Amino acid sequence: MRDVNPEYVERLMEFINASPFAMEHNFKVEEMRPGYARVVAEPDGRFLNPTGGLHGGYYASLVDTATGYATFLLHTEDVGTITLDVNVTYAKPFKTGKIIAEGNVIKEGTKVDMSECVIRDEEGRLLASGSSNLMIIPGVQIMEDCVVESGRPPMPPKFLD
Repeated sequence: MRDVNPEYVERLMEFINASPFAMEHNFKVEEMRPGYARVVAEPDGRFLNPTGGLHGGYYASLVDTATGYATFLLHTEDVGTITLDVNVTYAKPFKTGKIIAEGNVIKEGTKVDMSECVIRDEEGRLLASGSSNLMIIPGVQIMEDCVVESGRPPMPPKFLD
């Protein structure tokens, strides 16, 4: 496996965390390495369902985010991934506060990567778990293109040579 450029990872996390989706949903990707991503979120009252608990769709978004970015650093710059499915199992009700989602790749494939995610509260209690399969597609959803289209300077090389 090639060594990932730390400067690339830092700039990538800045780009992700400045996105409207991340800012609107109060989450930040705090760590990324090949096969792993950690997302810390602080959902507020806007994300509660009518019964007062955190909406299941919020958990699904975290699973999708953590598993997607866990997969991202495994592939070359010219490859994008597309979520095929997201499955979430809820373990405990939660209202507001800080939660941590950790995504791990469990099988790296040539066409599909399989990933899993565990979501816990600050005390380490399990709130939800999930899984996702991501299709690997050369030439589609290339991060460099997204960065440049947003008006930011080009990214440094993804891998150290």
